[in-house]
Amino acid sequence: MNSFDDLLKHHLNKEQIKQFNKIYYGREEHCVIKLKESTKAEIADGNFEVSGYSFAAAKEEFRKPNILRLGLIQHSIVLPTNQPIKNQRQAIFNKIERIIKVAASEGVRILCLQETWSMPFFLCTGEKKKWKEFAESASNGPSTTFLSKLAKEYEMVIISPILERDEDDKWWNTAVVIDEEGNYMGKHRKNHLPSVGSFSETAYYEPGNLGHPVFCTKYGNIAVNICYG
Repeated sequence: MNSFDDLLKHHLNKEQIKQFNKIYYGREEHCVIKLKESTKAEIADGNFEVSGYSFAAAKEEFRKPNILRLGLIQHSIVLPTNQPIKNQRQAIFNKIERIIKVAASEGVRILCLQETWSMPFFLCTGEKKKWKEFAESASNGPSTTFLSKLAKEYEMVIISPILERDEDDKWWNTAVVIDEEGNYMGKHRKNHLPSVGSFSETAYYEPGNLGHPVFCTKYGNIAVNICYG
């Protein structure tokens, strides 16, 4: 099956799908957005999946409806983790750049990447030194520099969760917000770190110290929450 939706259509009848949608999505009709032919071509060539869905808001008396497209990206690493870190990161950048280009062509204006998107998801490995060189500056590190160019090119607000290392060599699980002109707006640091049994994320980075900032962007106000936060 190409997608979760295809799997449901294959195994459930129309009435069952309605009931599933009501439970899973909160409505009987699951509104799928038709993708452009150019997107379908990129999917086939780039070996990734794209799905689009619409969600209606309650009508207001004094404001006209506004259509805003949001993009969410979840991806895998490209190179084995024994390769040079610079190469690992660049391979991910190349992969993500292509996906962001497709998102832009579909009209996405706010785009969010996954937690620590620019590196392997290292948590639970019990290692720290091995991943140190992936940690970077929030304001001008490799990930922010790379995404700033794309944000400006596509007039897109981008939320970029990274492993941050500050000037005191402290680590933070951080989400960087970049505006549609490619400017660094600020950051949110994961506030509450899980500690279960012998596992604790405090072995890697500090609990957030920036509270819960709200970023006023061209397309709307954005607040960020990271995982266990």
